[in-house]
Amino acid sequence: MDLHQLSLFLAVAETGSISAAARLRNISQPVLSLHVRSLEEYFEVPLLDRIGRGVQLTEAGQLLVQKIRAVLGSVQEMKDGMVEWKSLSRGFLKIGGSTTPGVYLLPKILGQFKVQFPGIELDLLIGNTAQVEQWVMENTLSLGVIGKKTTVIDLDAVPFVKDELVVIAPRNHLLVKRKSIRTKDLPDYPFIIREEGSNTRQTYEDVLKKKGIKLNIALELGSTEAIKQAVSAGLGISIVSPLCIQSERKHKDLHILRVSDADFVRQFHIISLRGKHLSPGTQRFLDQLKAYAELTKRG
Repeated sequence: MDLHQLSLFLAVAETGSISAAARLRNISQPVLSLHVRSLEEYFEVPLLDRIGRGVQLTEAGQLLVQKIRAVLGSVQEMKDGMVEWKSLSRGFLKIGGSTTPGVYLLPKILGQFKVQFPGIELDLLIGNTAQVEQWVMENTLSLGVIGKKTTVIDLDAVPFVKDELVVIAPRNHLLVKRKSIRTKDLPDYPFIIREEGSNTRQTYEDVLKKKGIKLNIALELGSTEAIKQAVSAGLGISIVSPLCIQSERKHKDLHILRVSDADFVRQFHIISLRGKHLSPGTQRFLDQLKAYAELTKRG
């Protein structure tokens, strides 16, 4: 039994004649009769009563016609769904980002994507770099944006945009009056860091380690927002992405300290599972991310 046989039987039921159905479906009458007989053998019930030159459905045949229409309707829905999926009028996009790109970059780009493709459902998962790598590895996410080039061999990485981290302090801090500071000044003050697995933390720790600088850690917090609140409250200084403090800079709640002897620069990367076929929606969003990166590069 297959869909072809079912559609042929439906043609017989709708025309009331094997010969008429054969002409309609452009096959010979004996071949169509064989298909009907095959169905009767498969279900082990008579499906047609041969009366005169025509045929009538048995009760089993009537039930089968109802089921065939439902099945063929579902098949058509699947075909329509695939057409909509390929045309980006329907679909599902699930991506993730480490804290900085996930909170401060991706929502804006996703908003632009949603305007273009309103039929695609969006889901954004935010975690630290290690978590996003794991989610992509598990195929929970189609794409991830993290703050470094991944070292996981089963993941592909495409450069996205660069991010230069900055030292922040409360607006009444002693260092605010200075035009610039040096990395050796940082251990003189309580320092607030992110949790293990954060690429922000890894970026500046790598730079400071090369310089032999050991921070005076006062607090370890699990989010950039918590760090900003702690710095504003005068609990210490920290290093964050400038993307995270646009509002605070505007309202002068936090002050950026210029470090004269170090650059805390990192490259965001887009990661995906190696060998995975990207859906049309995912591929279109990846193209949009690349376009954003190119636009940012131009200034």
